[in-house]
Amino acid sequence: MTMTIVPASEGRSVRVAKGQKITVRTPKGGQAADFFAYNAENVGEWLSPPHTWVTTFSL
Repeated sequence: MTMTIVPASEGRSVRVAKGQKITVRTPKGGQAADFFAYNAENVGEWLSPPHTWVTTFSL
């Protein structure tokens, strides 16, 4: 397993293979973690929890 630490107010891009899982943690609590995913083969296909919520009212 590889760990990537992202300092506050910064962002990172990581490649995740099909079937691979990720965990997003906010170790100091009360933090917001923005998450956005793209399909590497088709960047027109993406995942964003806030956009999913607005569209489907469900995550």
